[in-house]
Amino acid sequence: MTDQNELIREIIGYRERIAKHEKRLEYFGFKVFSQSDEDGILEEIFKRVGTTTKTFVEFGAEAGQENNSRYLLMQGWKGLWIEGNPSYAPVINSYYEDEILSGQLHFIDSFVNVDNINSLIESAGFEGEIDFLSVDIDGNDYHVFQAISVINPRVICLEYNPFYLPPQEWVMPYDPEYRWDYTANYGASIFSFEKLADEKGYILVGCGLYSSNSFYIRKDLFESDLFPFPLGCQNLMNTFNHEKIVSFPTGSHLFVQDDRELYAERLKFELLKNKYIATKGLFLNLKNAHIQSEAMRQHKDVIQAEIQAQLERTEVQLQIARSQSETMQQQVDALQSQLHASQAQAANIENQLHLANSESARLQPEFLQKIQKLKEKKKENREIFQKRYQTLEQHLEQTLREKEDCSQEIEAMKSSKFWKLRSLWLRVKRPFVRTEI
Repeated sequence: MTDQNELIREIIGYRERIAKHEKRLEYFGFKVFSQSDEDGILEEIFKRVGTTTKTFVEFGAEAGQENNSRYLLMQGWKGLWIEGNPSYAPVINSYYEDEILSGQLHFIDSFVNVDNINSLIESAGFEGEIDFLSVDIDGNDYHVFQAISVINPRVICLEYNPFYLPPQEWVMPYDPEYRWDYTANYGASIFSFEKLADEKGYILVGCGLYSSNSFYIRKDLFESDLFPFPLGCQNLMNTFNHEKIVSFPTGSHLFVQDDRELYAERLKFELLKNKYIATKGLFLNLKNAHIQSEAMRQHKDVIQAEIQAQLERTEVQLQIARSQSETMQQQVDALQSQLHASQAQAANIENQLHLANSESARLQPEFLQKIQKLKEKKKENREIFQKRYQTLEQHLEQTLREKEDCSQEIEAMKSSKFWKLRSLWLRVKRPFVRTEI
C-alpha cells in the first residue's frame, strides 16, 4: 500500500504541474467519506453550479460508510440509497436508523435493472429535478443509466471501465442477472459513457485523479468560464491506480500549501488526525462487525427455528408415514391371505380339471363309439328316407296321371247325351226341392 505522506506530496506536485488549469476539478479533490477524491470534486462542482433541492440518489451505496453521497448526507442533504448486497442492509438500517426514521434518508434493499430502476426511485418519493445522481453497480451501469427517466439530475457521477481507453467504444451486453465477477468485463468505456451522457443532455467536466469516476453536469448549467479548460474524455481521463485509491488520505485541507512551515504543521496535524480517523474507523468497523454479528445471530436463531419447525414437521410426516406403513402392512397381509386362498382355489380347480380330464379320457372311446353308431344310424335313416321319398314321388306321379285321366273322362262325359239330360233334370228338380224345404 502506498505511504500516505508520499501520496500527499505526489498530489501536491500534480497540482503544481496543472497550476495553469487550476480550475480542473482534480485540483479540488479530497476525501471525507468517498473512496478517493470524489467528495472534494463534488463540493467544487456545486460551488460553481449551485444547488436547488439538495437531494441525491445513489445506487451501489454499499454499507453507507464509503460512497459518493454520505458527505452530502452529513451536510443535511436528503436522498435515496439503493443497494442489492444483502449483507449491507442490516448495517445501513442500524447505523443510519435516525436518518431513515426522520425521512432524511431512504434505503431500498434491492438489485437494480433496466425494468425496475424508475419504479424503485419513484417509490421512495423522488422524481423530477434532483441535484445529484451516482451510478456504481459494477455491471449494467450503462444500460440502467440509459433507462432512467423519472428524475432529472443536475450533476451525475458515473463509474467507467478504465481498461478501455479513449476513443475506444465498449459496452457490456445487458444481463439483468449479472453480478461482478472481478474481471474487466463490466460497465462501459468512458468514451461510450460520454456519448450516452451527451445524448441525454450532459457534458463531461472532470474525472477522479486516480479513480475511474467521471463527472457530468447538465448542459443548461454549463458555462465555459466555470470550466475553462479542454474538455472531452481524451483530455480529462487520468491513469487508473487502485493502490493509490485505497491509500487516498482522508481530510479536506491536506493539500493547502501556503508556506513550508504551515504545511509541515498541517502535515503533523493531519497525521494525528489520520490516526484518530483510523481509530474511529476501527471502532466503526468493530461496531459494524458487531451489528453484522448480531444480524447473523438473529439469522442463526431464525434458521434454528426454521430447522426445529422442519424437524417437527418431519416428525409428524414420519408418524404419518409409519401409520401409512402399518396400514399398508395390514393390506399386504390381507392380500397375502387372499393370495393363499386363491392358490388353494387354484389347486382345487386344478384337481377338478385333472379329474375332468381323466373322466374325459375314460369316456372318450365310449363317446366316440356312440357318435359312430349315430352316424351309421343317420346314414341308414337317410337311405330309408330316400327310398320313401322315391316311393312317394312315384305315388304322386301315379295320382297325377289318374287325376288327368279323370279330368279327361269328365270332359268326355260333359259332351255326352247323358250328361245333358242330367243337367236338365237338375234344373227341373231344383224348384221343387226348395218348396218342400
